[in-house]
Amino acid sequence: MEPEHGNVVRDAPAAARLLDELGGDAPIGIVLDPANLLSPDTVMRQDEIIGAAIDLLGDRIIGTQAKDVAASGHSAAGAGLMDYQAVFTQLARIAPVPMIVQDSTEEDAARVRIDLLRWYEEAAAR
Repeated sequence: MEPEHGNVVRDAPAAARLLDELGGDAPIGIVLDPANLLSPDTVMRQDEIIGAAIDLLGDRIIGTQAKDVAASGHSAAGAGLMDYQAVFTQLARIAPVPMIVQDSTEEDAARVRIDLLRWYEEAAAR
């Protein structure tokens, strides 16, 4: 399940409620896309918002997505407003999970890969 504004499960608290209702042994996990939890108006609070989502959903997160928040909606990671070093610092609080790159063009792919690896390493060095 992926918390997203356009879904019935629109945010981390709604996802946590559903997981609680389904029970701890339900075969369902969370794909956490930090950009789905943010908007251009809330991105300055990303550490607080992403941290709260990880507090609520941490042990049920089975994957993450990398895209960015932009004034026009979403963009490739690194082409918007998010601080990915802070994202990786928050994600370090959970067990390692796969990350899927989203909203990236073929032309963006190499840059996004390099940036994600650099931000991951910078966060690990903190």
